Amino acid sequence: HLALIDCQMPGMDGMELTRQLLAKPGPKPYVVAASATDLPAVRAECSAAGMQGFLGKPIGLPALQSVLARVAATIDTGNPV
Repeated sequence: HLALIDCQMPGMDGMELTRQLLAKPGPKPYVVAASATDLPAVRAECSAAGMQGFLGKPIGLPALQSVLARVAATIDTGNPV
């Protein structure tokens, strides 16, 4: 239900991976970006790629718990995120 994707990876960046992941048929995961660059332009690029959340690095436990709670709520209710 959750894909935590780093924005900068060798070979394929997180935005392209997200686009490919969301293009596949079937249920779609809640996609959260992880990036050391927390700028409005980076957040906008992640959102445009289909990512529904953003975590700046280093990822703190409260921020991760918040994302997990949002995903859990969608599982419990069956509603999309």
